[in-house]
Amino acid sequence: MNKRHTAFCLIIAALLFAALSISRSPEACAGSAYNPSQAYNGPYTSSWLYFNYDPDNEKWLPCDYDIINSVRFVRCPEALQHLKKEGFWKGQLLSNGLCGKKAPLRYWAVGNWLNYTNPSGPR
Repeated sequence: MNKRHTAFCLIIAALLFAALSISRSPEACAGSAYNPSQAYNGPYTSSWLYFNYDPDNEKWLPCDYDIINSVRFVRCPEALQHLKKEGFWKGQLLSNGLCGKKAPLRYWAVGNWLNYTNPSGPR
């Protein structure tokens, strides 16, 4: 009976440890806020800039502007603020990274934010 009690205690301790470890993971917490200073695992390159024309479409494409393939090349103040703080932005970026009405309206996202919202990648 003593061996059963010891085994039972070990199982309970292991389950408790696993539950506490999972609850501390930001991805495991429902509703946890995006933290841009934390790297989230996933298929997207964290620093790259991605775009999409339709937010209901989960297929995000790498930025097709050679000069602004990363957030660090964005020179539009509004876009830069949203991308750095929230990870996404809806607006018009020119190929030089500035805001512009002649650019197509797109949804923009940082790879790290895409990994946060969908760590398994596009469906």
